[in-house]
Amino acid sequence: MLGVWLGVVGLAVILGVVYRLQTHEDALGSVYQPNGELMGGSMHCGLRVFAPVGQGAFYYERLAGKSFVYDCGTASDKEYLSREIKNAFAEGEEIEAIFLSHMHKDHYSGLFDLLKRCKVRRLYLPLLSDEQILINAGHAFADGLAARMSDSDLRRNIQLILDPISVLREESPATKLFLVEPIHIYIYWDDRVASYRISNMWREGGMIGPNGGGARLVSSGDQQWLCGSVDDFDWVFVPMNFDYASRSRKLLDALKSQGLRPEDVVDAFKSNKFELLEKASNAYREVAQNPNNHTMVVYSGPAKSGECTQWEASSLCGGGLACRRCAPLPAGCLYLGDYPAKAKRYWSSLVEALDPYLDMVGCLQVPHHGSAGNFRKDMVDPRWVSVVSAGHGRSHHPAEKVVREYCESGCVLRIVTELERTAATFLIRDK
Repeated sequence: MLGVWLGVVGLAVILGVVYRLQTHEDALGSVYQPNGELMGGSMHCGLRVFAPVGQGAFYYERLAGKSFVYDCGTASDKEYLSREIKNAFAEGEEIEAIFLSHMHKDHYSGLFDLLKRCKVRRLYLPLLSDEQILINAGHAFADGLAARMSDSDLRRNIQLILDPISVLREESPATKLFLVEPIHIYIYWDDRVASYRISNMWREGGMIGPNGGGARLVSSGDQQWLCGSVDDFDWVFVPMNFDYASRSRKLLDALKSQGLRPEDVVDAFKSNKFELLEKASNAYREVAQNPNNHTMVVYSGPAKSGECTQWEASSLCGGGLACRRCAPLPAGCLYLGDYPAKAKRYWSSLVEALDPYLDMVGCLQVPHHGSAGNFRKDMVDPRWVSVVSAGHGRSHHPAEKVVREYCESGCVLRIVTELERTAATFLIRDK
């Protein structure tokens, strides 16, 4: 008799679990398999994932059968990034577009892995001035030496900054390059010239010319219609390239103090003149405390308010996803890279530029891994789920001050580390 009762109780428990799982699935309309493919139903039309890669950034979306990536890099063990790339994309899978916020290791180090594994149709990069190219190339050189990178990999990383179109022609010829112009016009500083100009290096390399030269210029704020209508609503990507010219001027002044001209450093990078690069490194150290001199921000979401929502998700038994938050969020997301939001003038510029889309934002990527130097209280908003990517156990990211602000306000902050269970996932659905 006891065995019968235990059997009945066990059956009731199993049926209860099945019922709860079925209730989740009915409420959601569908769940997702680990690779992001829909598993039954048609209510959901998209997926957004903040992947666990440690001190880095790898975010991707699936919409209308197409995939999109914002940043792909890590300063933590690259095995975390390799794991997530393999989890996200099958060999030969197509990626419609990759957006890179800026050219620092923790945001782009996985680009070549993606280009090798997948068919990437478009790559969006911020358009750089000569000074910004020098700053980024210098940091790529320093990162490569610190990581004991092979000469070939180091040259390839630097070449990606000096001449991205030639790298694409070699690594992924079918990928089209789009360069997003700065949202503000800043000053090119030297002894004689006081006017902004597009990189001479990129012009001379044939990358930018009267007919595009292989790369297409995109104005900041121009809507990119990359997936058309998604279940009867319009989805857009809006890249905005913000640059901070004062940091570029600091580098020019520092180079001049070392008796160097920008063209000397470019020649050193191209010709592997390490003695000259060592001399130039003194100038780079002077600006190293604040190396980010530009960031490309991207809004991804509906073109009009009220058309769709997103739901924060968590794992179900069997690898599917179920709703984590009971209330829906607006479907848009702001990817902020390393944007310096702390400064009032930068935050005001961002809000002004993104004003048409702010009511459609339900998800915000906290800039620069939750650094206090890039944080502003205005970012703590009850309308948003905020997500920060940071290496597990790194004491300075996210900053204690940033975490405390979210805790005291009662707003939602998700911290994504290299631990797989910390991934933040959102399901996008038609209203």
